[in-house]
Amino acid sequence: MSSPKNASNNQASNAAKDADKSGMMAKLNALGLVPQILLAIIAGCVIALVAPELAQSLSILG
Repeated sequence: MSSPKNASNNQASNAAKDADKSGMMAKLNALGLVPQILLAIIAGCVIALVAPELAQSLSILG
């Protein structure tokens, strides 16, 4: 019988494996830190140009 602690660890492990299987996340994780930061800056600029109201609400994330 597994304890609740082991069950939660298994769920977390399975969730991490599922996230790694995702194609987009796998590609993003394969990039280095600097390219990830540059992509975030570019995405922020595009959002600011297309939807300024949305960019203001997302600015807290930056």
